[in-house]
Amino acid sequence: MPTSLAPTPTPSRTLRWVAAILILVSGAVHLVLWSGEYKEVKIVGALFLLNVAAVVIAVALVVRPLGIFALGGMVLSAVTLIAFILSRTTGLFGFSEHEFEGSAILAAVVEVGAIVVLALWNRATRPKRGAPAVVGERHEPPATEPTSP
Repeated sequence: MPTSLAPTPTPSRTLRWVAAILILVSGAVHLVLWSGEYKEVKIVGALFLLNVAAVVIAVALVVRPLGIFALGGMVLSAVTLIAFILSRTTGLFGFSEHEFEGSAILAAVVEVGAIVVLALWNRATRPKRGAPAVVGERHEPPATEPTSP
């Protein structure tokens, strides 16, 4: 029976990795948009650049199953999504836009996806003994071995 150095994937670990990928995609979309169209937009341009924090959150999620990283990912995604909605309705810091190009739709979809996946991960895990309930290290149940009939 060959052994592997890689940890056995579990549903909760998979959720954590999927969330990290979704957050990275959102950050990448915002970085590309900032470098092209939004670099010169006052305040909103800087907010686009702040989405580079997605890289830090995504890497942190992959490295350690801490609730604070999941919470950070949910907050970043939710705030970014709210800013998107405001920019297309009432305006955001004097900036408004009414077009829905592909990159905007992609960003909105991955932000909603990240929120949902991180909420599912939080539900699928539980705090490790002695860890703070929401922000502490989470226990990811081990993979179950298939049973023989």
